[in-house]
Amino acid sequence: MKSLARDRPRVPIASSTSLVDRDPSDPLHRVVELAQRGRIILDVTEADHRAATETLGPAHPVTAHFQAQKAEALKAWDRLVMELGREILEEAVAQPPVAWLEAPARRSRPAGRFFPIDGRTYLAEPVPGTSAAPVQWRLVRLDSQVDPYYVCRLDTSGHQCDCAEWIYRVAQPIAGVAAPRHCKHLLALIALGWI
Repeated sequence: MKSLARDRPRVPIASSTSLVDRDPSDPLHRVVELAQRGRIILDVTEADHRAATETLGPAHPVTAHFQAQKAEALKAWDRLVMELGREILEEAVAQPPVAWLEAPARRSRPAGRFFPIDGRTYLAEPVPGTSAAPVQWRLVRLDSQVDPYYVCRLDTSGHQCDCAEWIYRVAQPIAGVAAPRHCKHLLALIALGWI
């Protein structure tokens, strides 16, 4: 079996050129995309297993199916750790997102996209726009019970989010402290070209 380690860079991911601006065939871009897709799959299978356990109970056949899927995803993640190294994977999943997976519609939610922000998987669901905010997304973090965040592009070419970082650091900066232009949710959607 050919080792992935020979085909993948063993150097830190951080570089002067943004990964979003790199060609998808670039080795660093490919490592980050692989790591982010692996993390998304692992987080989605974990969420599916958790939901089946809570809804149907631990002994139900559907729960067993999702437990098996979660085990397969964990094995695949462990293979990535062995091939690339934990340090490279941790740095890769912390990069701005370059990967996402489509989330089909279900009875309880519309179609959306799974994608990473700072190593955590979110579900982005499109929300109908308004004249003041023509592009809107609802973001739900899979491993959290907190309320979803709403992110939008305003008709004035500005952006807005209802997360604490946006409200307290971007929209109302502290006097004398340099405020960021966007929160992490907006940065991720901007990197993906969704907003």
